[in-house]
Amino acid sequence: MRSATHKGHHGIALRVCALAGAAAFATGFDCGSSGSGVAGVAQATTWTTPSGNAKVVVTANPLSFAIQDAQGNTLLESAGITDDPTYGSLAYTHNVDETAHATIVYGWDYYRGEDNPFSKMKLSAVSADSGSLTLTLVGDGDGAHSGTIVFGDSKVNGGIRIIANVAHSSGGADTVDTSINRVSLAFKMHDDDHFLGMGERYVYTDQRGNKLKTFVEEDGLGHGEQTPISSSNPSPNGPDMTHVPVPWILSPKGFGIFQNTTNRANYHLGDERPDAWRIEATTSTFDAVVFVDTEPAKLIEDLTAITGRPPPIADWFLAP
Repeated sequence: MRSATHKGHHGIALRVCALAGAAAFATGFDCGSSGSGVAGVAQATTWTTPSGNAKVVVTANPLSFAIQDAQGNTLLESAGITDDPTYGSLAYTHNVDETAHATIVYGWDYYRGEDNPFSKMKLSAVSADSGSLTLTLVGDGDGAHSGTIVFGDSKVNGGIRIIANVAHSSGGADTVDTSINRVSLAFKMHDDDHFLGMGERYVYTDQRGNKLKTFVEEDGLGHGEQTPISSSNPSPNGPDMTHVPVPWILSPKGFGIFQNTTNRANYHLGDERPDAWRIEATTSTFDAVVFVDTEPAKLIEDLTAITGRPPPIADWFLAP
């Protein structure tokens, strides 16, 4: 049961949400007062993590969300581009395997596939409990898909875990292949956005403007250091070739994003359009943790709290 203090502190917010027709039972859950065009859903909804370290601000129509730090600084903001479904706040598609020949070693070098056009999702309901905020979604225009975005509390440094899932709706009219194997979250590109990390990378430190993938590759053979990089002389295998990919980006703005996946992931960090960037999971579920801290070293500490840390090395390894 909730204490009287808890009830008094949040009673106003809960009554406003009830009047708006939305269920609100979570600490830090607040509904805006203006209509959204979505029945029973306020135009603006705010949810704060139990730690108070971060909050999510959701706009209903069109669907968008922003992640802010405790001081109200916006760290991530949905792209929500209405005329480009790929850059809707949450988009999905199916990548069709068009590989025409068998090979002994089946890997990305031999794979040939093509994405169907992306479709975006729209909001249909909002709910919350003591530890999470859930957005219920439907396909925007096709009526064939449904999904959710769940913002939950990450126990590491009060961060936010984002789990977005898209599936074919029962009875929905769709193309022959109804499976989803691409789910993409897109964000606005700000002037101060920069992207560090992504594991072992040879060419760039700041990955803004680049397309990257988390896929292990062996080096190709280039034409030597004096030959300019080109399609016939990659660097090697292209600028994003790596032996140690990590689905992790660190922003000097004060956040880091780590994808919980062992699948290939694709990062479009401004290569497709200059005003937005996106992260793509190659499954029907996008699962990531957003860490919030102004200190880059603390963000790395948060990351390794999940991925693990190397053991301390012996003194003799450093010097006699």
